[in-house]
Amino acid sequence: LEVDQRVLVPRPETEMLVGEALALLGAVPAPHIVDLGTGTGAIAVAVLNALPRATGIATDISEEALAMAKANAERHGVAGRLTLRKGAWWQAVPHTELFDLIVSNPPYIATARIEELSPEVRVFDPRAALDGGWDGLEAYRAIAAQAPRRLKPGGRMVLEIGYNQGEVV
Repeated sequence: LEVDQRVLVPRPETEMLVGEALALLGAVPAPHIVDLGTGTGAIAVAVLNALPRATGIATDISEEALAMAKANAERHGVAGRLTLRKGAWWQAVPHTELFDLIVSNPPYIATARIEELSPEVRVFDPRAALDGGWDGLEAYRAIAAQAPRRLKPGGRMVLEIGYNQGEVV
């Protein structure tokens, strides 16, 4: 995947999220997914690349990130099955569209903790991709607010979370 200063560099934990997503979608013949806050497009591109009958939507608030996601989708031959939309979380997704899988690696660092991050993260990753609000949970609230009514029967949601956020998320 192409990455630069416009997007968060995917970490090994994102590979684990993709593996979990693929395991959950294994029996779905032609899954439809949504990747909220796509950044590089890593999650959506990996899922669509592994599942040739899958389609998806990927959203982001950043035009620059969407341009990067588009380039990555084209590079991996999945651009024809991935719709990119600008907007925060569900804002860019029609209310009538339902999904077999909701995936996201949202910003989950509490605002006050960002300055404590290592320089390679704090300086080079976009702040919007890191800053999860005062408690690090703003994105999860926004995603969860609509998730139940956006899933098809039997649909699932897989989210990347901070090391200490499992119980609260």
